[in-house]
Amino acid sequence: MSGCKSINFYFVGSVDYDRWLSMQDRLVANARDHDVGQISLLFCEHPRLITIGRSGSRGDIQLDDGALRQRQTAIRWVCRGGPSIIHGPGQLAIYPIARLEPLAWSVGQFMTRFHRGILAALQKSNVKTETHATSHHVWGRGGILSAMGVAVRHGVVHHGAFLNVNPPMRDYSLVESANSANLPPATKLSMTCLLAEGHRPARMTTMRSTLVESLATAFECDNYFLQTNHPLLHSSTT
Repeated sequence: MSGCKSINFYFVGSVDYDRWLSMQDRLVANARDHDVGQISLLFCEHPRLITIGRSGSRGDIQLDDGALRQRQTAIRWVCRGGPSIIHGPGQLAIYPIARLEPLAWSVGQFMTRFHRGILAALQKSNVKTETHATSHHVWGRGGILSAMGVAVRHGVVHHGAFLNVNPPMRDYSLVESANSANLPPATKLSMTCLLAEGHRPARMTTMRSTLVESLATAFECDNYFLQTNHPLLHSSTT
């Protein structure tokens, strides 16, 4: 039988990025070894840092190494698609872990569903959005609201999407996301957030709840479970 049998949603709070990478490696290995047609989706926030994906470069970052050290902002080069992205409190990281073979989906089909779920959640929140046929990012009026960068290893989708809910936007000018050759030249590459777009309080808890419903619908799975922690957080190495 193909398709999504169930989804486990995990709300894991604030997680150090290097600790997350260690945990993600174990989750990918576990998914590789179990053919169950199940998706795990983890929601978390990270302390401030900048990650550079395969379409990004050091030139995207507006400060030199000394200035970054003064701001206590680290850089990590990561093996995912997508641009350079700044992370921090107030940004919701959405990480899927899913083995594609039992789902009978291609990478493109999974990405389309993932993107559709995030877009639907924003539309339910009455946020005006814009998309482009050649990208899985989501734009608001002021720039990118949700940036996506995933990878596939051993047939398992990992890394994810990053939705700016209510971060301190003064930090987000540090990174000008790399332009993709597939995007229109006029596309806004700066970042914005739900708070700035809506001019009203944007609650992380409300956005998570909306995403759960929209992602479950996008992955065509009525059988889902909510958990407030993950056992690997207590055993993954730092």
